[in-house]
Amino acid sequence: MRFLLLIVSFLTLSLSAYSQTETEYFDQKFNLLPGKEGAAYYKITEFADKEKSSKTETTYFITGEKQAETKFIKTADGLFMPEGLAQKWYKNGQLYYTTQYRLGKKSGQAVGYYASGKLKRREQFILGELTMGECYNEDETPASFYPHEVLPELPGGPKQLNEFVKRTLKYPVNAMRNREQGTVVVEFTINETGKMVGSKVVNKVSPTLDAEALRVVRAMPDLKPATEEGIARAYTYVFPLRFGLVN
Repeated sequence: MRFLLLIVSFLTLSLSAYSQTETEYFDQKFNLLPGKEGAAYYKITEFADKEKSSKTETTYFITGEKQAETKFIKTADGLFMPEGLAQKWYKNGQLYYTTQYRLGKKSGQAVGYYASGKLKRREQFILGELTMGECYNEDETPASFYPHEVLPELPGGPKQLNEFVKRTLKYPVNAMRNREQGTVVVEFTINETGKMVGSKVVNKVSPTLDAEALRVVRAMPDLKPATEEGIARAYTYVFPLRFGLVN
């Protein structure tokens, strides 16, 4: 019996929760906290219906001002990907950054502002690929461009990630014998130094495959941390690993 492994690169996705509304707390660098103590932000997730076909994630400053809002739709795998308008605000209510998502990737124009309301940046995307970018100083003179957001990655990029998974993952013999297959999803956070914290399985298939997926993710080397406006921050991913058997 042969096995087929489909490797899916990091996706900006999330799994549904078990309740219609969920609240999470984060520190200043967006590391997930166990509770409200020490939090700088909190996020409320609201589902559109009992089937949880879509959801809205709204983040607030701990003092109650809205900080960000993004809508998600469910994929065929039961995961969620961002779709449509996504926005962020300063604490004073001024729009900070606005963009559009299509099929889980930035598409069209994205615009960023200073807290004063003056234009800071324009970016253009085609399904996640940055095709144009401009930055401005607050006095409206041109500035050197740098992207609003850079996601965590292994040195060498997505190709190195796939090669790492291929080298590391072993389809458990017992799972093959029992014809266990499906998509295991591991959620984890890459903190502002590039280290992985808080990994857990959020979509289970079987104890054997779940354990193998978690082992592979936890063996991953340190990544380049995410940045937002050039400042390192924590970033939470869900990482799907599909195990499939071929007769």
